[in-house]
Amino acid sequence: MKYYLSLLLLLSSFFLFSQKKVKDTVTRRAVINYNQNANTVSYRPETPPLIPIAGAPKPSFSYLWELGDGSFSKAAEPKHTYKNKGTYTARLAVTNNYDNGKPPATRPKKVVINEISDKNFNEIASIADQNGFALQKNCDPIPDQEMEVILSYQNLENYVANGKI
Repeated sequence: MKYYLSLLLLLSSFFLFSQKKVKDTVTRRAVINYNQNANTVSYRPETPPLIPIAGAPKPSFSYLWELGDGSFSKAAEPKHTYKNKGTYTARLAVTNNYDNGKPPATRPKKVVINEISDKNFNEIASIADQNGFALQKNCDPIPDQEMEVILSYQNLENYVANGKI
């Protein structure tokens, strides 16, 4: 009897200590797509499929867009009208909620505005709403997951100011 009990204890300890955490090495990517009509740009992300967690709520993505002119959006597919001509760099931070995979990585996308035809500037959200200073995050901190923070500042006064952030 003791022999079987010690054999059972030995086998159970073998299985207990033989488990190891498997690292996810697959890189998932989200691509920034857009449609442009003069100075109005509609953004649309192309995201990888979600991997559900058993017993968890339905998986979903949340988005944090930085549109290159101080404006940002948390919408899935934002539409933005730029005020001035120029080249703007749109950035996207995608967070997967209730998903078993890594958050998808994105690359910035340059948008060139050569023509101003739409003068109705309905801002999505801007740092002027935040008294010239805005701090946005893409997700709550999770162990072993990268968290992105966007810090924005705009001088709202009629005089030149400088300093460090």
